[in-house]
Amino acid sequence: MVGVDDDQMDPASKDPVDRVSGRVQAVACFFPPSDFLHWNNVTVDPKNKAILDQADVYSAFQFREWDPVHKNYPVITDEEKLLVIYKKISPINQISPDDPPILIAHGRADKIVPFSQSVHFIEKLKQAQVTCDFLIKDDGDHGGWKDEVRYENAFADWFDKYL
Repeated sequence: MVGVDDDQMDPASKDPVDRVSGRVQAVACFFPPSDFLHWNNVTVDPKNKAILDQADVYSAFQFREWDPVHKNYPVITDEEKLLVIYKKISPINQISPDDPPILIAHGRADKIVPFSQSVHFIEKLKQAQVTCDFLIKDDGDHGGWKDEVRYENAFADWFDKYL
């Protein structure tokens, strides 16, 4: 998410941190979720989160907002609000041609984050002409890769090249 987030510098800010860029210069990551509106090639329905429950990621989609009357953070149940949030937090919707080089490693056997998440993300990066690469592990699940060192070395090489 941080890799494709647009830089929001404020040169007039009183806070010196807000006056400088926080944009990353290169990204390398394992099996990232990238589209919260579509999960495993199925459109997410805020009324029915069964697909998210099956993937054991349901709680990641429980968003809360401040209720000043009761002074607490109740779970948002309004479907329209949820769809806006899903779209807003989906990195795939933030891709632009000025994004940094991005390297993704993802296993086809991932049971947590569907492999299709990275496939579609890489396709959209290429459409935007963002430098990217995709390392695929045919039998890779979500973590526990016995030969992770090979991928970690590829990440180090990526950063050496672009930083």
